[in-house]
Amino acid sequence: LKNPKKKTPLYAINVTDDKSQDNGFNAKNALQKAAKIASSADVEMETIARYDMNIASGIIHTMKEKNISEIVIGLHHKANIVDSFFGTKTESLLKGTNKMVAITKCTIPVNTVTRIVIAVPEKAEFETGFVKWVDRVANMAKQIGCRAIFYAHPNTIIQLKAILRKGKYNIRNEFEILDSWEDILMLTGIVLQDDLFIIVSARHTSVSYNTEFDKLPSFLSKYFAGNNIVVLYPEQFGKESQLSFFSDPRAMDVQRDYTRFIGLRLFFENLLKKKKRWGHRNQKKDK
Repeated sequence: LKNPKKKTPLYAINVTDDKSQDNGFNAKNALQKAAKIASSADVEMETIARYDMNIASGIIHTMKEKNISEIVIGLHHKANIVDSFFGTKTESLLKGTNKMVAITKCTIPVNTVTRIVIAVPEKAEFETGFVKWVDRVANMAKQIGCRAIFYAHPNTIIQLKAILRKGKYNIRNEFEILDSWEDILMLTGIVLQDDLFIIVSARHTSVSYNTEFDKLPSFLSKYFAGNNIVVLYPEQFGKESQLSFFSDPRAMDVQRDYTRFIGLRLFFENLLKKKKRWGHRNQKKDK
């Protein structure tokens, strides 16, 4: 994902919370492995072991302290049938930060991927983090040396081409039309076992959010259980919401308040129209 020319480091974070039985050995071992992998790829990495109230808050606080622009995490393993697809830690993370989050599951090494297939929702170009995630995907395709195939709305494709052309990534890319997010089902016969399937999703308050995103967990579990996947949540505009244990009663839900504003405006517009109609009727009666 990272541009090799940029000298900013990567951070490997391991968070221990109140529920953890880890005495520190497992955390140290995991961080040492991460540092070894980064070193073998000639990438600078800073390891961080942290204790916090819970794992999501530990990650979020570290992101703020280190001014981290995006985070890559592994896909949650469901513990039982009632457990959610992404898990409570990931869901809390998505609510607690508006930075880019990539949720990954790779069954084969990334450098053996032959194609990257990217499903992009309509209006994705209006998100704050649009250019950033396109840059990261293009960096990956360039360093692996594989093709990138974008499935997107025609309007979005125009913007994708412009970014790739301006960035001069010189990658092999293709563009296919995905008129509606409901058409994503057709990709079940296109994504191969040695492909990396990236699904660009969106948070509920995002411009590109689609109610069909709620079906994404069951869709991926049913049709792409054996594939290499990344569910990518782009950076979005707006103040980061607080986690439940640091809740702010004054915090504003932009989408909710905007919806209320529109509702009130329509109410008063209809009220004025009714008054005008009654006024015209009264004038006719007077005549």
